[in-house]
Amino acid sequence: MTQQIHFNDYKGDTMKFLETKTNFNKLKIFLLVLVIVSSIVNIGLNFYLKNKESTQSSLKRMKTITQDMKSQKEDNITYYYPKDLEIIKYLKTFISRDENESSEYFGKTYKYPLSIIIFDSSNSFGKTLNVNPKSVMSEYNTNDKAIYLSIETLAPYLLAHEYTHYKMDSFCIDKKIDIFKIPLWFQEGVSEYVSSAFYNKYKGKSLQEIQNFKKLDSNKELVESFEKGHDVYFQSYLAIKKIIEVKGEGAIQDILINTKSMNFYNAFEKVVGLRIEDFQKMLK
Repeated sequence: MTQQIHFNDYKGDTMKFLETKTNFNKLKIFLLVLVIVSSIVNIGLNFYLKNKESTQSSLKRMKTITQDMKSQKEDNITYYYPKDLEIIKYLKTFISRDENESSEYFGKTYKYPLSIIIFDSSNSFGKTLNVNPKSVMSEYNTNDKAIYLSIETLAPYLLAHEYTHYKMDSFCIDKKIDIFKIPLWFQEGVSEYVSSAFYNKYKGKSLQEIQNFKKLDSNKELVESFEKGHDVYFQSYLAIKKIIEVKGEGAIQDILINTKSMNFYNAFEKVVGLRIEDFQKMLK
């Protein structure tokens, strides 16, 4: 005799099984989300710890560099120099000018403590900062909020260039933007563009070749490309000049602010209306 099996006879067990399976799937989803969130937290924590470590290392280095220097403090700026120099009065005059010029692009920002450190020679500058003084004549360090200069190569446009880095950094802190997400070519381009108001070394110059902007994101990439003879600072300057011509000065802030919620190049495309690959073709 064939036994008939009725669904109702097993309905309770079936429902329990389905309920168990559903709960198991929910548990898997929960664990997956937990792993993803934990990964994001760990990435954020690792970035924070790495950045904090870099900041502490930079501050320690700056303290070592300036320990035998004289200093003057005015407002939020501390000037360090190897001996009594009339140059400090000169610097103070130009800082006021640089603040006004860079404010046209970043507005008024909080005056975070800034150190301006002057070396007595280019050789000392290069050796201490571990850079080639023929390629790098000045430097702004985001971690210790310091501008490094050499008395031998000091020029108004170099100070304006580095002060603009500080100004962008201040703007990013005010707006809670991670400046380390901003490609170096963009940062350098803005600084070159602002400082060109006082000395336009690119007047009448044309760009011979274009480097891929996405390969100029880091300091290492930018400097290596420059030392190979590529005019990446001029290219970066032209990019900012073109952005402002097409979208206005406010585009600089707009791009930065949009990086809070998206990748820099997505922010760039959103504001400028072009992919970076298409945009860079316009520079020749």
